[in-house]
Amino acid sequence: MNTRNFPFPGITLRTILSAAACMAVIAPSPVLGQAGSDDEALEEIVVTGIRRSLDVAADIKRESDAVVDAITAQDIGLFSDNNIGEALSRVPGVLLEREAGEGYRVSIRGLGPRFVRTTVNGRTAMSASGGETGGGDDARGFTFNIMPSEVVSKASVSKSTQAWEIEGGIGGAVDLVTNRPLEFQPDGESLYFSGTARGIYNDLSEDERYRASLFLNKKFSENFGFFFAATIDQADRIDNLAESQRLRIFEGDFAAGTLVNGVPLAEETELALSHFSGVRYQEQPIPRDRETYVTGVQWQNDNWDVNFDWTAGFEDEVRDDKRLWYGFGDMIRRFDDRMTSLTVDFGDEDLDRTETTLGTLVAYEFEGLSGRRVEPLLAGLYRRVPRESDVNVGGLNVEWNNGDDWTVEFDLGFADQDTERILERLRTRLNRDEDQWNDISGSYDIATTGYPIAILYDANGDEIDPLDTTHQKFNLLERTITTEHGEDTSFRLDLTKALEERSDGDLISFFDEVQFGFAWNEMTFGRELIRSEYDGPDFDMSLIQPAFGRDILNDINVPGFVHDFGIPDIDDPAFEEYLETTTYLPDQEGWFDVTEETTSFYIQGNFSGEGRLPYRGNIGFRHVDTDQTNLGWVGE
Repeated sequence: MNTRNFPFPGITLRTILSAAACMAVIAPSPVLGQAGSDDEALEEIVVTGIRRSLDVAADIKRESDAVVDAITAQDIGLFSDNNIGEALSRVPGVLLEREAGEGYRVSIRGLGPRFVRTTVNGRTAMSASGGETGGGDDARGFTFNIMPSEVVSKASVSKSTQAWEIEGGIGGAVDLVTNRPLEFQPDGESLYFSGTARGIYNDLSEDERYRASLFLNKKFSENFGFFFAATIDQADRIDNLAESQRLRIFEGDFAAGTLVNGVPLAEETELALSHFSGVRYQEQPIPRDRETYVTGVQWQNDNWDVNFDWTAGFEDEVRDDKRLWYGFGDMIRRFDDRMTSLTVDFGDEDLDRTETTLGTLVAYEFEGLSGRRVEPLLAGLYRRVPRESDVNVGGLNVEWNNGDDWTVEFDLGFADQDTERILERLRTRLNRDEDQWNDISGSYDIATTGYPIAILYDANGDEIDPLDTTHQKFNLLERTITTEHGEDTSFRLDLTKALEERSDGDLISFFDEVQFGFAWNEMTFGRELIRSEYDGPDFDMSLIQPAFGRDILNDINVPGFVHDFGIPDIDDPAFEEYLETTTYLPDQEGWFDVTEETTSFYIQGNFSGEGRLPYRGNIGFRHVDTDQTNLGWVGE
């Protein structure tokens, strides 16, 4: 199409036609049907769906007296988030931490999970601390993967504290709100039922897993209702990986004749280099079953609103971790005289290759290693971590209002969590007791293909097969059992007085309403560890059945890359007999008990203003008395 030019710079016929089209769209159209009666009744229009959901979230943010963001059920349903933590990651300022591929914990404005307080319907929620091994540092953080997105009707993120909160998170607070039967579809049918189901096939594990949810809401009358929701979620994740580990810096004295980028050193030379300490191959299946149930009952009339709700979550998970290590770090730092060839990336081609300059050791060869130094060159690890967790949170909420200016709210809540985590480890090393594996040569290369390739040769010059377990000897067998239990009991009474219209010069009338009340909370959390480590004669590894890591990154077709490897099986009867019959001793350093009792009194005034610059805010005072007792082992 040809464009005709006009005498005005930058204006063409196409521009004018486009502008005319826009004017036609925005120009007012004649109103038809105005001849009807002005007092004709208009029908009420109720907006639902996505637009309504956005309006509700905006209203929550606008009408709050603090800095609050919120997402509603409609927002949550727009995305395929498996748990509410993943949905919360869409809120500005919320950062999601992932564990085993799913949303796990949240940070708010850069502060970690232990600085974020999480509540369910306003009551403190508890969960297991730590993912794979646990840890005291994150015992206060809530694990959101136990809460599926289907059972939450609203989630709000408060980024500023208020006086009425018994305690706030330094980073912020997250409140998860479950359904209330009489508030669900107020103008809808008395019975609502929905269900979803899906199946997932994992081609790595060659297994099917399922996820299903059920939601039932029943209104028996305008004053009484009941709801129940359940979610069953199965997952079978497999993590396969190969990686170079631990980039470190060392200074080595390399003998004359050592090849550096193909050039022999004329004399002994010191080089400051960074290097990878080895290569790890890993296969880790993580089968996991999770069930979550939420129920609630609501009764209300003109003055009373009584709610009871309960949320229960159950999770079983097993991490079946098989690893094979090529550990060259100690050999490089302590036995640099055994290095025969180095490939160094100095990062600048203009630098002399033999100059004492920090570069990266991207390939090397060594020979003639014997004695204890050969043991860590090839190591196997079988680590299994089964974990069971139960979480409960619920309570009774009663609200009364006089139909005018007074509201009284009473809440009694309870939460608990129980977790049992078992850590089993079987570790092996290269068997230097046999002459065949007491004179080792090898190489490492990440420069040629971009993939870490480690190869070892025995005294006969034959490559050590990673599938063969006969070259491995026993090094460690242990089991640690960790149990955790926490409880949180809370009670609060809140009174709200709505104030009359403001009058000039009256300080009290500056506020829209005044809140005051009392809150009490008692939390207990304890952890117990028992451990057993085998210290008997070494097992005859030639009699131990092998376990295999299979199909490690099969799409990588590079010579020397390990796709399959073998290590001794921790399920072998010899190990199992010891683990089941051994005596377990307390691990005192891991034991602790914490009891915390908190009492709070507060008064808070909320205010707002209209005009060209609308504003909302609050001024409050809170007195908190905290009594905490810690019991634990502090050492000798």
